[in-house]
Amino acid sequence: GRGLRLVCPLPPHRLGRRREDAEPLTFRLRGETRHALAERQRFLVLEPTGTAWMYQGNEAKLKELGESFFKLLMSLESAQVEYDLGCENVMANHGSVTGTQLKVGRRAYDVVVIPPFTETLDAKTWELLHLYLLAGGEVLSCAEALERCDGRVEASPARMVVSNEHWRKADAAGVPARLMRQQLQTAVTTVG
Repeated sequence: GRGLRLVCPLPPHRLGRRREDAEPLTFRLRGETRHALAERQRFLVLEPTGTAWMYQGNEAKLKELGESFFKLLMSLESAQVEYDLGCENVMANHGSVTGTQLKVGRRAYDVVVIPPFTETLDAKTWELLHLYLLAGGEVLSCAEALERCDGRVEASPARMVVSNEHWRKADAAGVPARLMRQQLQTAVTTVG
């Protein structure tokens, strides 16, 4: 079965444990205990949080953004694509590039998906994506007007980053099938 992976924002001492005693998040799968944070996940879908903050008070724009993001996630779920949600704040604190993978903590990703109507990313996210693309990582962008950094157009690294050959424009409707094909190729390679 599928499981939802969450980053708990509460520090361990708020959960009745000392920081030093905190254990990695674990879950049961086919009788064995695995460490969720150490597991490799191929696909990371960025949350369009910065864009949502830009449009606070504009209910129509927030509705469009929210509904398109929800539709993308539900289509990934329907296609049974394994993915994680990417929080830019967590990426800023725990993100890095190793080889051709974007790492967040101990999780490693082969493909980053940017949802429709995303218009801004944090400076640290742009930096990580730039390094990731230079290393050969793949970004599928469903966003039409992603040209801002921290909500501002001036001095945005967007033009430099999106011109990389590994930055690919994608129609949100086609993303689930594309990711499912890649997921199946990995499964066949791993088993075979």
